[in-house]
Amino acid sequence: MSTGEARPEVDLSALPSIVEMLPHRPPMVLIDAVTAFDFDTITCTRRIRADEPYVDDGKVPAAVAIEYIAQTVATQRGLDGLLRGLPVSRGVLAACRSLDLHVADFAVGDELTIRAENLGQMAHIASFRGIVERGGEVVAEGIIQVAEIQGDLGPGEPPG
Repeated sequence: MSTGEARPEVDLSALPSIVEMLPHRPPMVLIDAVTAFDFDTITCTRRIRADEPYVDDGKVPAAVAIEYIAQTVATQRGLDGLLRGLPVSRGVLAACRSLDLHVADFAVGDELTIRAENLGQMAHIASFRGIVERGGEVVAEGIIQVAEIQGDLGPGEPPG
């Protein structure tokens, strides 16, 4: 979604921490670092650890890729706002239009690369294409929509 406006070069070392971008707190923060960012796309990494949620007998079901993609998108949205001088907005996963899983699971120790590309936005709904790679191989990909919400969600409160 290019707007044609000049965009500043992003110094990755000066970016806020992932925890500052996400409404989650450890152990539910499932993104480790931002490795590339250009306002329309973001690339993050995740090394799967034995003590994290969803690990069972050394493996994580591949369906958890949707959460890796969603957290990567949330990080992109937060960084985009901050770098434009706006407050970090909160959002929710509104829809998963597609999710293709090319493996059954991930293993403890796997290093994942998660990329998300902004496909467009209408009002408070944005669409993103997400790709999860392991060792250079695409292991999951999907298209999600996220909705920006006003205010904070309390425990058990529905969005909006």
